[in-house]
Order: sequence, then C-alpha cells, then structure tokens
Amino acid sequence: MNRSVSESVAYSPPTKRSGFSIFRRKKGSSEGPSLALPPPTPPKDIVYTPQPSTPVRYQPGSDSDNSPIYVPYHSPHNSSDHHREDESTRVLAHYRGQSTPDIIHFTHDEADLVVIEPYRSPALEAKWAAEPFAIADPAERARRRMEARRRKEDEDRRATEEEGERQRLLKLRKQAILDQEEEEQLLRHAQLEHEMRQATAERLRRVHAEQEEEALKALEDTERKRVAKERRADHARQLEEWRVEEQKRKENMERRKQQDILSRDHERKARIRAVEMKIRKNSTSEMVTGWLSVQVSDAPVLQWKRRFFKVSDGNLAFFRGPQDMSQALDIVDLRGRVRALKESYEGYEELEAIPHAFVLEFTDGPGPWSFFCDKEEDKVRLQGLLHQAAGFEL
Repeated sequence: MNRSVSESVAYSPPTKRSGFSIFRRKKGSSEGPSLALPPPTPPKDIVYTPQPSTPVRYQPGSDSDNSPIYVPYHSPHNSSDHHREDESTRVLAHYRGQSTPDIIHFTHDEADLVVIEPYRSPALEAKWAAEPFAIADPAERARRRMEARRRKEDEDRRATEEEGERQRLLKLRKQAILDQEEEEQLLRHAQLEHEMRQATAERLRRVHAEQEEEALKALEDTERKRVAKERRADHARQLEEWRVEEQKRKENMERRKQQDILSRDHERKARIRAVEMKIRKNSTSEMVTGWLSVQVSDAPVLQWKRRFFKVSDGNLAFFRGPQDMSQALDIVDLRGRVRALKESYEGYEELEAIPHAFVLEFTDGPGPWSFFCDKEEDKVRLQGLLHQAAGFEL
C-alpha cells in the first residue's frame, strides 16, 4: 500500500516499570487522551517559534526502515516544570500526508499498537504550535536518543543530588529545630527555676513581713489598750472629781439658795407684819384697795384678769374699777380657808418670769390662785391684807 506520510508523531511502546507516568490512564477514566482540561499555561516570557521541517516520505518495502519512526516526544506542555518524562510511556508519530501529529497510547506490549487517524485541526497560535519532530537521519535519531538518555541520566543524577541535598538540608533544619527546642526548653526550665526561686524568696519575705507586721500590730494594740485604760481611768478620776465638785457646788448653791430664801422670807414676813400694824393703826380706803391681776387654776381657761380689789371683814371682793364698786364681780371668804402665801421659788417656777407675783393656797377644794401687782409695795400691802383677813400663821 502506497501512502504518503507527513509529520506524524510516534513513540516506542512503553516497557513495564514502576513509577509515575503522565500518560498513564487513571483509574476510573476512559481510554484515550484526556481532553477535559486545557494544557497548562506556559511562562509569558517564553515565545515559541515553529521551525520548518522537510517532509519525510515513507515507502513500504524500502531499505531505510520497514517500521514507523519512533522518537521521544518532548512536548512543550510536558516540561520539567510540570511533569517528568517516564521511559514507560512513548508516543508514536506516524506521518500521513500533511496532517497534525496524533497521540497514540500503548499498553505494556509493543504488539498492541493502536493508530488513531489524524484529524484536521485549526492552526494554533505561535506559542501553542508543535515543533516538527520528523528526523530522516538514523544517526541523528540515535544521537538524539543518546542525548536524551544522557539528559535523562543527568536529570536523574541531579534529581538524586537535589534530593540528597534536600534531605541533608531537611535533616539540618530538623536538627536546628530540635536544638532550638532543646535550648528553649532549657531556657524555660531556667526561667521557671528562677521564677520559683523568686516566688519562694518573695513568699518568705512576705511571711517575715506579715510576722513583723503582726508583732508590731500586737504591740500597738497592747500600747493602745494601755493608753485607753489609762485614759479611761483618768477620765473616771476626773469625772469623779467633777462630780464631787459639782455636788459641793450644788450643795453650796442650795445652801446659799436656802439662806437667800430664808433671808427673803424673813424680810417678807417682817414687811407683812409691818403692813398689818400700819393697817390696824390707820385702816383707810387707800390701804385696803388697789389693782391686781388674778388667775384661777380651776377656771376652764387659764387667763389673767385685771381687777380692782377690796379687803374688808375677812373677805376679798373684786370689781371692774374704783368707779363701779356698787356690784362686786366676785367675793371670796378668806377666814379659815387660806393655808399659806407662796413665792415663785417655793414650787411655782412658772411665775419666776412674772415680776411681783405670788400664790394664795387654800385649805379646801379650790386650787391655788395666782396674783401679781404693779409694784413691790403693792404686792407686800396685798399680802399683809390677805394675812390679816385670813388669820393664818406666816
């Protein structure tokens, strides 16, 4: 069969080996290349320019080669930045006409070759255009295979060295982390011991300070109690002295008061007797009459009433005035009914503020009557008249 072959891509069938392959079918996925995801975006600063290549003709039965050309396929989308090429995966470029390369998947057996017919695809942009891989010279192909193998070995060696260096750096970092953790642990232990020593010293200092404070407080309490006791004793002594002095002062005042009362009473009685003698000698109208103010304790309303009085024949008569003496307002019989004449200092302190006041006490039912005059002479004259009319003992 004569068929023109142009720019097809072929890979040798993969051998069975362990490892990762970017062309290996994932579990649960459909056979054939995955068209669900677009290829990864290449770096922006790398611009791919396709190079022209000479079409290669394949003649069946020629001496050059009776089989399709197998070359390693280095796709720009399968660079070392994204995937590493696996020897178990090969791509076969089968040139048929001027079609674009087809990707062919193999199993681990070279006899299981499946060729996917090419299809016409729209022209790609410059950075997505595939580089032609049709190589006619077997020596060039061998040289490229050797270079690819050497690059692979170099890459493996570099990868091994990088992995070794990475492991060494990882061990160094791990050891540095362990050393740092150990150092931090030692620092923490030292800091903890230092803090514990400080806490112990602070606790002891606080205990000593509290003990000293308690001792000082106990001493202060004892001293305060002693001072308070002395103060109370001194206060009690002063209070007793004051009480004694006050008692003496009161006794002296009472004694002086009694003496003053006795003196005033003696003087009052003497003046009353003098008035009585004068009245017996000359009983004129001016001697037995006059003005006074009287308040009766048994009255419904306690009030002072201004009255004109007249004492005669043992009676005390009250009038409105000297011009109206024809009808008396009230007449009180004094004979045998008067108990005593009392001053304000003799139990009637409410009269101390009223000048020239005194009290007439009765022996029968009526309560005491209070009197006050305009002058002291009028008061003494009235008391003499009452004493003479009632006939009681002074």
